[in-house]
Amino acid sequence: MKKILFLFIFLLFDIALLSASSVIPLTPDDFQYCVDIEGPIKNNTLYQLRLTDDILKKSDAACGDIRLFSQDKKEIPYGIIENEHPSEVIETYPLEIIKYTDDNAADVIDLKLPEKYQPINLIDLDIADRDFKKDIILYGSRDGKAWDSLVKEAIYDFSSQVDLRKTEITFKKADYRFYRIKLIDTQTAVDAGKAINLKYGSLDFSVNNIQNKKLRINKIVGKTGSKGDKIIAYDEASFTNFSIATDKDHNTVIILEAALPFDRIYFDISNPYYYRNVGLYYSDTGKGDSFRLLNRSSIYSFPLARLMETKNYIAYTTAKHSYYKFVIENKNNPLLEIKNIKLQWVQKNLYFFALNDAEKYSLCFGNNVVNGPAYDLQSFISQDNWFRQKYETLNTTQVRQNVNYVPKLPIDKKTRLEKLILTAIVIVMVIGIGYWLYRLARKTNKQDS
Repeated sequence: MKKILFLFIFLLFDIALLSASSVIPLTPDDFQYCVDIEGPIKNNTLYQLRLTDDILKKSDAACGDIRLFSQDKKEIPYGIIENEHPSEVIETYPLEIIKYTDDNAADVIDLKLPEKYQPINLIDLDIADRDFKKDIILYGSRDGKAWDSLVKEAIYDFSSQVDLRKTEITFKKADYRFYRIKLIDTQTAVDAGKAINLKYGSLDFSVNNIQNKKLRINKIVGKTGSKGDKIIAYDEASFTNFSIATDKDHNTVIILEAALPFDRIYFDISNPYYYRNVGLYYSDTGKGDSFRLLNRSSIYSFPLARLMETKNYIAYTTAKHSYYKFVIENKNNPLLEIKNIKLQWVQKNLYFFALNDAEKYSLCFGNNVVNGPAYDLQSFISQDNWFRQKYETLNTTQVRQNVNYVPKLPIDKKTRLEKLILTAIVIVMVIGIGYWLYRLARKTNKQDS
């Protein structure tokens, strides 16, 4: 009797543990889509694989449903890393002002680098003033006597009207120690009577709206590169098939089905001059009341003091959503003619070590039930060091639909939690009943003896 009771308790406990912890290995048949990774693939080699827009469209937003399989259908660990890395170290040098000349035609500043320097390609002027525009002619010299013309451009600030400021002079990297900056007032370079007078609401972008004045330059520095601290590779996708309509407030409303992430959205606009505020919304169903606000921004194209300034994009980073909506506020202006919309995102690459020699591997995705994997590889090949690794690149075939895939009902977090709690309760009850039966068996044995 005692042995039978113990066997019964053991079976109950074993069944409870199996129901709570059993994990069935995934296979390609658990995913809706697959691509082949064409080899040959060599054992113990690190490979890089670009995740194309077709893969991103059909996987989940975090790419957590992607799995890599060998030819014998064994799961291969991987890591997904964005294609960005630190740029070269930028050296900054103070430029000493050795001469300043002020006349009616232009202000001329002669500058000198320190004795020890590397060739520079950027000069940055620290200017305290707002609302100015100056034409610039930059010269370079090795001895401070013979001068070579390097570049002609402009510096400006329109920050009282729009967020637009430029105080850097960029040029081809050159090994000059001496530099000469010639600052020319806009009105002396352009006939004010021929300037374009452009107004948009309370904004005035006319040339003759800018006052001539001496600039307060706090310091001037030379740099071996731009201030960007990362080198980034982007992927992009263009769309011409989107719905466009006008609402009751004369706003342009665009609905774009994309199913892609982005860091920037570009609009190909035919209109020569415009300044419009834009609301950016997202939805995963596309239904009218399902859109939620992501960001507000502006796009514009207009002449500013002889310079054609254009910002035809929205800079904002978001994970993948199925639908995007843009609400462009036209007010009383003509509608914008939008020919094309382009999404741009930081390129995503998948890295893996081959576990054997093979002709091909399979990359599968499209499963709304599985969770993101946790591999050891993700700990030692990361965003901070991938660019220091030696790897080979591989390409994928076209996405194909898996005919053996059987959809499974998604389990949300609440359901998982409830199942976990229920399993824990069952285990506790089994242990309690087992302990009670054990006590009962001992008591019965004592009475029998």
